[in-house]
Amino acid sequence: FDDINPKMKTHILIIPKKHIERFDKIEYVEDMELVKGLFEVASKIIKEKKLDGCKLQMNCGKNHGQEVFHIHLHLLSNS
Repeated sequence: FDDINPKMKTHILIIPKKHIERFDKIEYVEDMELVKGLFEVASKIIKEKKLDGCKLQMNCGKNHGQEVFHIHLHLLSNS
Protein backbone atom coordinates (compact mmCIF):
# COMPACT_ATOMS: atom_id res chain seq x y z
CA PHE A 1 0.00 0.00 0.00
CA ASP A 2 1.01 3.64 -0.40
CA ASP A 3 3.06 5.18 2.42
CA ILE A 4 1.08 7.82 4.36
CA ASN A 5 4.16 10.07 4.42
CA PRO A 6 5.72 9.56 0.96
CA LYS A 7 9.38 10.47 0.44
CA MET A 8 9.09 10.33 -3.38
CA LYS A 9 6.35 10.49 -6.01
CA THR A 10 5.87 6.73 -5.64
CA HIS A 11 6.37 5.31 -2.14
CA ILE A 12 4.84 1.89 -1.61
CA LEU A 13 5.21 -0.39 1.41
CA ILE A 14 5.35 -4.13 0.80
CA ILE A 15 4.53 -5.97 4.00
CA PRO A 16 4.27 -9.71 4.70
CA LYS A 17 1.50 -11.14 6.90
CA LYS A 18 3.96 -13.09 9.05
CA HIS A 19 5.42 -11.00 11.86
CA ILE A 20 9.18 -10.66 11.88
CA GLU A 21 10.40 -7.72 13.98
CA ARG A 22 13.35 -6.78 11.77
CA PHE A 23 15.61 -8.20 9.08
CA ASP A 24 18.40 -9.26 11.43
CA LYS A 25 15.89 -11.33 13.46
CA ILE A 26 15.34 -13.78 10.59
CA GLU A 27 16.14 -17.27 11.88
CA TYR A 28 14.61 -19.72 9.43
CA VAL A 29 15.17 -20.56 5.77
CA GLU A 30 11.43 -20.13 5.11
CA ASP A 31 11.68 -16.56 6.40
CA MET A 32 14.34 -15.85 3.78
CA GLU A 33 11.82 -17.12 1.24
CA LEU A 34 9.39 -14.56 2.65
CA VAL A 35 11.97 -11.82 2.04
CA LYS A 36 12.48 -13.13 -1.49
CA GLY A 37 8.72 -12.80 -1.93
CA LEU A 38 8.86 -9.12 -0.95
CA PHE A 39 11.30 -8.48 -3.79
CA GLU A 40 9.18 -10.52 -6.21
CA VAL A 41 6.18 -8.33 -5.35
CA ALA A 42 8.34 -5.22 -5.82
CA SER A 43 9.37 -6.43 -9.27
CA LYS A 44 5.74 -6.99 -10.23
CA ILE A 45 4.74 -3.49 -9.04
CA ILE A 46 7.66 -1.87 -10.89
CA LYS A 47 6.55 -3.54 -14.13
CA GLU A 48 2.84 -2.84 -13.61
CA LYS A 49 3.44 0.84 -12.87
CA LYS A 50 6.09 1.07 -15.61
CA LEU A 51 8.46 2.86 -13.24
CA ASP A 52 11.64 4.28 -14.73
CA GLY A 53 13.92 3.07 -11.96
CA CYS A 54 13.43 2.89 -8.23
CA LYS A 55 15.03 2.46 -4.83
CA LEU A 56 14.24 -0.54 -2.63
CA GLN A 57 14.89 0.05 1.05
CA MET A 58 14.55 -2.01 4.22
CA ASN A 59 15.42 -0.30 7.49
CA CYS A 60 16.74 -2.44 10.32
CA GLY A 61 16.73 -1.00 13.83
CA LYS A 62 15.56 2.19 15.50
CA ASN A 63 18.94 3.89 15.00
CA HIS A 64 18.71 3.18 11.25
CA GLY A 65 15.29 4.59 10.44
CA GLN A 66 13.02 1.69 11.39
CA GLU A 67 9.83 3.12 12.90
CA VAL A 68 7.48 0.14 12.51
CA PHE A 69 8.86 -3.06 14.00
CA HIS A 70 7.43 -5.47 11.46
CA ILE A 71 9.67 -6.28 8.49
CA HIS A 72 8.68 -4.40 5.32
CA LEU A 73 10.16 -3.18 2.06
CA HIS A 74 9.92 0.41 0.78
CA LEU A 75 9.64 0.86 -2.99
CA LEU A 76 10.46 4.48 -3.88
CA SER A 77 10.56 6.15 -7.27
CA ASN A 78 10.41 9.64 -8.76
CA SER A 79 8.36 8.27 -11.65
